[in-house]
Amino acid sequence: MNILDNKTFLRDLLGQSDLMNTVNGGVRKTEFSVKKVGNDILIQVSNPSIAPESFNFTINKNELLINVMRFNKSFSNGQPIMYPLFFKVIQIPYYVDINRIEATFENGVFKVLLPYNNNLPDNPFRVHIKNIDN
Repeated sequence: MNILDNKTFLRDLLGQSDLMNTVNGGVRKTEFSVKKVGNDILIQVSNPSIAPESFNFTINKNELLINVMRFNKSFSNGQPIMYPLFFKVIQIPYYVDINRIEATFENGVFKVLLPYNNNLPDNPFRVHIKNIDN
């Protein structure tokens, strides 16, 4: 079989080549930074060449998962393609109040605030052991 005679194969191959060329030549690198602001942690993520809807932030137990997925809806066989552009896993420190984590989007930048848990004890304390008589 001569692959040059298979028009569908060639169209799909050229489509994939165009897709990869667009990714490498048409999409900027995702900017990512983490900084401490007082007791809180501020995470900033941006990529002006990607739609904000492509960014996903998920909390799973003690991890913050950040991913950016690009969708190509005009692939030759009619099937949309999704491919990752950025993925980062951040361990959430024990001192962060996970219930107050919030994210905002302004001026093309996502800001995720990991706030300090003010209910943590200031000083060490002894743990009571139940099965030992005191």
